[in-house]
Amino acid sequence: SGFPAPANDGRLVFTYPEELSPQLDRRFGQYELQVYESYEPGKEQAFIDACKRVAEIHWEAAHWLAKTQSWDCLAFVSLTIDRASHYLWRFMDPDHPEYDRGQADCWGGAIRDLYCLEDGHLGRLLEVVGEDDLVLVTSDHGFCGRHRTFYINEWLRRKGYLKLKGRLVERGWLGRLMTPVVDLYQRNAWARSLMAPLRGTAARDRLMSHHHAHRRGRLRMETVPIDWDRTVAYAADQHRIYLNEQAYDFQGEAFTKRYDEVLAQLADELDDITDDRGNPLSADVLKGRDIYDGPFVEEGPDLLVFFDNYRCDVNSSLGGSLFGESSLRLSGTHHPHGLIMMRGPGVRPEQRIEADIVDIAPTILHALDAPVLAESDGQPIWAAFDEASEFSRRPVRQISHAERARKEQAWSAEEEAEVMGRLRELGYL
Repeated sequence: SGFPAPANDGRLVFTYPEELSPQLDRRFGQYELQVYESYEPGKEQAFIDACKRVAEIHWEAAHWLAKTQSWDCLAFVSLTIDRASHYLWRFMDPDHPEYDRGQADCWGGAIRDLYCLEDGHLGRLLEVVGEDDLVLVTSDHGFCGRHRTFYINEWLRRKGYLKLKGRLVERGWLGRLMTPVVDLYQRNAWARSLMAPLRGTAARDRLMSHHHAHRRGRLRMETVPIDWDRTVAYAADQHRIYLNEQAYDFQGEAFTKRYDEVLAQLADELDDITDDRGNPLSADVLKGRDIYDGPFVEEGPDLLVFFDNYRCDVNSSLGGSLFGESSLRLSGTHHPHGLIMMRGPGVRPEQRIEADIVDIAPTILHALDAPVLAESDGQPIWAAFDEASEFSRRPVRQISHAERARKEQAWSAEEEAEVMGRLRELGYL
């Protein structure tokens, strides 16, 4: 377990098998599942110390498990570099709007130091695994500076694509009243159970709107009363825009023509967006159906939009201005170019690998001689292996999604209830 698992109070069951949780607690002193220290400007050292402490605990746990447990596939995830990069990026990036040379002299090496710490632990772990074991080190994304934020739903609202029922909530006395109530709800399980009847109700959404308006000056989309009969397009989350097929504009036989027209119009208008200083944002607008395929493509986004080579975040909140300035607190954001390194039997040494994240799972499965999902978008990373290696010579075994579903054992009602109970205990439900 890791993010977003709740804090471990010494009684939390966060492993399978269950008895492993108390073992980790005893060995590492109430095992920390993630960095719970919040970053605040001016308290950099406390945050950096917390990142290093959690990294040390996680790597030591991985080292101990690798030596003491029997395993066929050992997977380890470290989140501390991600956390540090989000909050400390501005100290190491001279191009960041909030870069300060004096602060950079103090904290500019923090992210690099974390890389060095984890690299040292990786070297120790490589001493435990055998020479015949395949090792992959990979990230699910890269990082870059977060220079500003664009509020996509506010733009859609101003352009007339997104319609509301009534006016947006503004700051007021009800928001001031709701803020401590929400804080209590987030910290206290008793308070959550007390307020459970309000979940999914219009009253709860309205109260949360007042809270977000007071705290942030902006509203989360799920707390805003959307007029779905008149809304043509909306962004449910970052970067992804959906056309509302239930809107009256899309009813009847003219759906396909209207859909294509609105999609093209939206793409053109997004291309023309300039920032609050009048500078082009260098939009990268992608059509969902050009990227995705498969039986669930209709459920995916219709457009994806990225600005300024990912340095301009896209946020789905409503209200306020279209742009938010760079932040002293959250100064780094995700970039699609990550890393992959490999070592093991048949791997070509010092070979540059070009791969996609969807190739990772097929590579691991094929190395284990396990079947690869036939519908998978990825494939084993052949270029990383010698042609004479067992990995390259062995045919890929495949299994269809339908065949795998037939082979999987369905849960009993008792097992389903047990899983749901564990999720409630962990605070997810």
